[in-house]
Formats: sequence, C-alpha cells, structure tokens
Amino acid sequence: MDRRLEPKTIYGLKLVGLLGMGLSAVAIGYGIPAVVPPFHLEPLALGLIYVIIALGLNIVNGQAGQFSIGHAAFAGIGAYTAGGLSTMVAPRVFHWQPNTPPDLDSPGVILFFMGSLLAGGIVAAFFGYLVGIPTLRLRGDYLAIATLGFGEIMRVTLENTPALGGPLGLHDIPKFSTYPVIGIAVVLTILLCRNIATSVPGRCFVALREDEIAAESLGIATTKVKVNAMALSAGIAGIGGGLLAHRLGSYMPVDLNWIKSVEFVLMVVLGGSGSITGTTLAAIVLGMLPHEMLQLTKFPWLQKLIGNKMVVYSVLLIVMMLVRSLWLKGSWELSFEWMRQVGRKVRDLWTRYRGRGEGSADGE
Repeated sequence: MDRRLEPKTIYGLKLVGLLGMGLSAVAIGYGIPAVVPPFHLEPLALGLIYVIIALGLNIVNGQAGQFSIGHAAFAGIGAYTAGGLSTMVAPRVFHWQPNTPPDLDSPGVILFFMGSLLAGGIVAAFFGYLVGIPTLRLRGDYLAIATLGFGEIMRVTLENTPALGGPLGLHDIPKFSTYPVIGIAVVLTILLCRNIATSVPGRCFVALREDEIAAESLGIATTKVKVNAMALSAGIAGIGGGLLAHRLGSYMPVDLNWIKSVEFVLMVVLGGSGSITGTTLAAIVLGMLPHEMLQLTKFPWLQKLIGNKMVVYSVLLIVMMLVRSLWLKGSWELSFEWMRQVGRKVRDLWTRYRGRGEGSADGE
C-alpha cells in the first residue's frame, strides 16, 4: 500500500513541527527558570549549552563516521573570539562603566552579542577547515591523534599569549547567555542539524560513514566531504563555546584540554552516534552530572566519586556497550513517524487486551 503523504499533510506536519520548536524555545527560556529549583538552574544551563557543542561533534563523529578528539579546541576558539569581542571591543563601543555588569537591554547590545557569537562560529569553522585539509586524509586512530594534537597546540598557544590573558584566560565576560538566549540557540541548532541530516550533504556524510570506497565509486568527493563536515562541526561548536563563555563569565586555556574533548565524545557515543535526539539527552545528563554529584556529600560511601567524574563516565560507557540494543541508536530520532508507530503499537495492544477480556467474559 502506498503510504506517501499528500503535500498538504507534509506542510501541515512541518508547520506543527516549527510550532513545537518555537514552544520548546519558550519553555526553555521562561518555563525552566520558573519551575526548576535554583540549585539546578546553572547545571542545566551548562547542559543545554553542551547540547550545541555535542551536536556539532555529532556531525563529524556520528554522521560522517570520522573520529575527532579535539572539539574542545573549536569550542575554545569560539569562546575566545566572542568573549574577546565582548571584553575588549564592546566596552569602547557602548561605553560600559568598569565593574558594572552590562545587560542585554538594547537592540545594539543584542546585535553585537549575536555578531560576536557568529564571529566565534566563523573563526572556529575557519580553523576547522584548516585542520581538515591536511588531517582528514587520515582515518581512524590517526585522525583522532591529529585532532588531539591540534587541541593541545591551541591550549599551549593560548596559555602563552599575554594579550588573551595567558594561563588565566579571559575574565569579566558579560553574562549574556540567559535562558531565553540559550533556548533559542538550542532550538535553532537542533533544527539546523536536522535539516543537514536530511539534505544532500547530510546523505553524503552518511554514505561516507557507511562505506568510503562505495561513496567514492558513486562520485562523492570524500576528502571534500570530510573537510566540509569538520568545518561545519567546528563552526557550531564555536557558537556553543561563545555561549558558554558568556554564561560562565570567564574562559581559560585549561577548558581546551583533551579531557573536555573526551567528555564531548562521550556525549555523542552515549546518545548513539548519529542520533540528534540521543546526543541532546546525553549532553544534558552528562553536562549536569558533575554539579549534581555535589549532592552526594550526604552519603559518605559516595564521597569518593565526587571530583572524579571520569569514573562515572567510564561506568556509563561500559553499561552503554552492554545494553546498546536497548539504548538510543544512531538511526532513531524523535519524529512524527515514530510517534505514529508507537500509537499503532499501543492501539494494537489495547485491541488484543480488550479481545482477550471479551473472550473470557463469553467463556464464563
């Protein structure tokens, strides 16, 4: 039977989807601060920002099938670019008073903040392109080592650049990343990644992941696709890094270390490589985990876990590998089709249950 939908139905579903995304942005921006206890607001904000960075990494590690362990460097490039503009240029433009925290209280400041985030994404994408040209001819472990080396080079370079704060990094960055800003950024990132996954470049990413030789035989320029994936991924991570810097109020070279990059990789792996939905959920959980572990101090036998979150990450990764068939896979996404399938299954179960009940009543 032909299950193709009519154009009106397709446009209707798209309109409902856009409406749902808009409501999600409003719920994140205004609903969460009104409902969530204050102690959990900051960890949740960091988790939502990590969603943006992890979704950027998901393009390379999940959809394109490459293996990068230097994504913290791209986030750091975006953070330093956006944070540097807000601390060195904006005070002269808007005549901010020293030691007075500025607010997003005028269209000019809002446009400048958006421009700084965009600049951070562009600069990070540029570095991603530069890294991609020489390194993405590599595969597997060799590519991972190359991106890891790039991350360490960026960290050491920033530590030895006095103009950018040296080892102390940037400070007094305006905290413009409020919940409404984060909500809009997360929703737009998810929408962008979803559109990329269903577009021609996204199909090329998947073809490259499944079989590079077969992709080349179909006429796909695999090296170009790899470079584009890295640049796009780095650009999204750069925007996330800019948001992170404007949430924390500071950013230091230590935030670019390889451990932070491994955390982003874990978010993609635990959520199911290639899955936008899974990566989003995993980023929120792992982003909140270090702060939520502080509440374990009331249990003495759990105190040793605090400050050693990598042990918890390792356990989660082992569990993930053992029960992978029950977890979010890269092919699963939250969609209207999936909800219709679940609805049909529930309806079938209910019909069987009622039929069994009526059969028992007739037997009596």
